Amino acid sequence: MELTVVETSKKGRNAYIDSSGNLYLDCKTCNTIKHEDEFCVSIKRFKGRGTNCKACSNNRVKKWYSNEENKVTAKKRATEWNRQNKHKRKPKPTAEELKSISMERYNKNLYAGHVYRARKRNMLYDFDEKDYEELMTLYSGGCCLTGDTEIDLDHVIPLAVGHGGTTFGNMIPLSSKLNSSKQAYNIFEWAEFNYERLGFDIKRFNVVMAEIAGRNDMTLEEYREYYYWCFEHPREIPTHYNGSNYYISFTKRLAEAIKLYNKGALKKEIVDATNISETTLYKHLKIRGIETRRPSIESFEERMAVAIEMYKEGVILRKIYKVTRIHKKSLFNRIDELGIPKRHPTTNDVEDRIETAVEMYKDGQTVTEILLKNRIGKKILYNTLDNLGIPRRRSR
Repeated sequence: MELTVVETSKKGRNAYIDSSGNLYLDCKTCNTIKHEDEFCVSIKRFKGRGTNCKACSNNRVKKWYSNEENKVTAKKRATEWNRQNKHKRKPKPTAEELKSISMERYNKNLYAGHVYRARKRNMLYDFDEKDYEELMTLYSGGCCLTGDTEIDLDHVIPLAVGHGGTTFGNMIPLSSKLNSSKQAYNIFEWAEFNYERLGFDIKRFNVVMAEIAGRNDMTLEEYREYYYWCFEHPREIPTHYNGSNYYISFTKRLAEAIKLYNKGALKKEIVDATNISETTLYKHLKIRGIETRRPSIESFEERMAVAIEMYKEGVILRKIYKVTRIHKKSLFNRIDELGIPKRHPTTNDVEDRIETAVEMYKDGQTVTEILLKNRIGKKILYNTLDNLGIPRRRSR
């Protein structure tokens, strides 16, 4: 690698550059030329870097502190410096000052994160302390719907939709409970389906939405129309984490899942097509007032009949459940009703299965395969091996 000298300091240090324009400096201790990143930053030094490289500086410090006398000397120096400069220290703040400082930090933290998220999405983020104080005065320092004092700031139009931003016209104070429930959902639909459960007045909600519409120079009807337009035309702006479009894609996937459900698709087909879990789907069906389908008696009876036949044939319970989705408790209740004898392996049968398991273990078959084929526990297998003096295989 060819280096060219571009500048020399008064004390004889040289600065070099390579063909790519990278800067190199020489270390005055080990007398080698190294990249500028291998020197500590020192603004007053040549090229803004220290005289010695990091490796030489670390070696010097380790060598100095390896001497016990130097450790004692350093401690004495620090103690003496603290004693001499004690008068220069700032006095400890009083309880009232600490309270005001903590409240100021708390208030700033309420909106600083929202400003950061909007800025990372290249959206509007002009919400400041003055706007925050005005918003708190507007709602008496509490939740706009319930009046609770433990609040979070919420975007009326979620940032995930790609519209709105962190602005005075798009922020409201919500209690932590309401804010965690609303998330990135449509606030009109959220309020309509949740106001009774969450304990706020829908009339109060309409008053708040009218006030927000006024902040945006619109009537409530105009703002509602604009709000729904934002959700129907989301902007594909990456979120501040993982660069994903989680909430936008979730809204689309949920709508597709509900559409498939209304057409009569099976739950497994819906999960495979939309990646919306069964629990989430039923939650939103309930919110929208859509009546959920329940398996018919005939389909349950058919599955139960198949499960009973498999049980009679000696199929293990795990496989029966996997094929028929009939739980063990339901199966045994029906078997008791029909008077079908339960499978109880005899002592000889258990001994035969244990003997077969030991032989399979000697042949080198995996423990998982042995346990599945012989229907015995791992503890029984290993206790038998220990009693017979058969060494256990070490797991790789």
